[in-house]
Amino acid sequence: MISSKFEAECHAINTVLEKDEILEINLVHETETSMEISVVVTPDEYIQAYVRPLAKIGYSFYSDDSTILKLCFQKGDSFQYRLYLTQAN
Repeated sequence: MISSKFEAECHAINTVLEKDEILEINLVHETETSMEISVVVTPDEYIQAYVRPLAKIGYSFYSDDSTILKLCFQKGDSFQYRLYLTQAN
């Protein structure tokens, strides 16, 4: 069963990213205090271009946990969201 928090976060992500660039959004893991989300985007865009749009919905970019092909973002205090953005091959 998909949680209402995950559905709400999917909606928020869809408001700042282009729908035709998102290939999939998956719930990786959810607990009472946190959620991990995986977002896969098309290989057509420069992946760093997504940092500013995700910042608009509260995500901070974590360069230490990121690679060229996989970016890590986090937001929240009492409930933490961790988002992993990867490019399809």
